[in-house]
Amino acid sequence: MKSTFIIIIAIFFLFQSSSAGAATHEIGFGASYLNQNDEFKKGLGINIHYDFSPKNFLALRTTVSGDFLNRNIFIYGGDGYNVTGSFSAEIKYFILSIEESTLFKTTLNKFEPYIGFGISYSIYNHKMDNNNIYGLIENSFGLNIHGGFKYPLTPILFTYVEAKYTMSINSTDKIVGYTYYSYEGDIVDISYLSDGNINLNRLEIHAGLSFRL
Repeated sequence: MKSTFIIIIAIFFLFQSSSAGAATHEIGFGASYLNQNDEFKKGLGINIHYDFSPKNFLALRTTVSGDFLNRNIFIYGGDGYNVTGSFSAEIKYFILSIEESTLFKTTLNKFEPYIGFGISYSIYNHKMDNNNIYGLIENSFGLNIHGGFKYPLTPILFTYVEAKYTMSINSTDKIVGYTYYSYEGDIVDISYLSDGNINLNRLEIHAGLSFRL
């Protein structure tokens, strides 16, 4: 993982030093629509990205995004020996992600289609639901592939649409709760419910505006 990141950074400085005169810079702002696995409801987010283009066909992108997701989980409880009840809980997450990507682009009439790949690091912040249940998702690395296109509105202002699929590399979680009422009305004290791997792969649709400098 570290070697991949170092290679990306090395490519960045190589192109920057070899073709500084032809370089362009671009800053973009957009909104996101997220579709994760069945435990998660569809989510929304915002993002900002910076593109450094040392060549007409290549861009190196840094993206920072913030996404909002709700997760539905189904929990069984009991008296320590038998399952006495169950209920569902909804946990709210704010996901902060930082991504480094390499894009390959071209021009078709006024459109600028592109495809790319990259590496990301996501930080999951959670909020308890009404039953004092929360889900600890470990921060995770991911690999992504994405593609889209830009369309110029003015010589420096562009609108863009893109799709991105992120494959999480190290995805683990822990469901934790303090107390809740079982189906039969008994209060069950719980400090640890379950842990294991979780599927954090997700599809995102981005749209927004970018300014080329």
